[in-house]
Amino acid sequence: MASGFYSGPEFNNPRAPAARFNFTQTQRDQIADFMRAINTLQNVDVAQRELQEILANRSDPAKEQETRLQTAFDETQDGIDVLTEGGIFPSAVTHLTEARNLIAQAQGDAGNRRTLVQQAVTKLGQARNIVAAVS
Repeated sequence: MASGFYSGPEFNNPRAPAARFNFTQTQRDQIADFMRAINTLQNVDVAQRELQEILANRSDPAKEQETRLQTAFDETQDGIDVLTEGGIFPSAVTHLTEARNLIAQAQGDAGNRRTLVQQAVTKLGQARNIVAAVS
């Protein structure tokens, strides 16, 4: 983890003792949670951008839509994994899980794709708001 590196000898040895970082375990945990939140916000932003492209461009070929949906699915799953690993933002994980499930439905249901994608965008936004409000 990055906070461990900045507390370790590789980073600190060239520094004068007064300029060295020495994080407590609580501080390391807080830094790790902050980094998880930033990672998740990036995941959400990428997933929303891909889904918004589907909504904005009705003439996308099916293959391009499928690629965008898969990217959105993967990014959303990554956000779920990162937050779950840290045991943080459980309500955001719930919204991300709902978004991921809607994206999966949209992958198999071209007839209802736009509605499912819009619902997924909403769920992603709800998750983003939770994470961003605390971070």
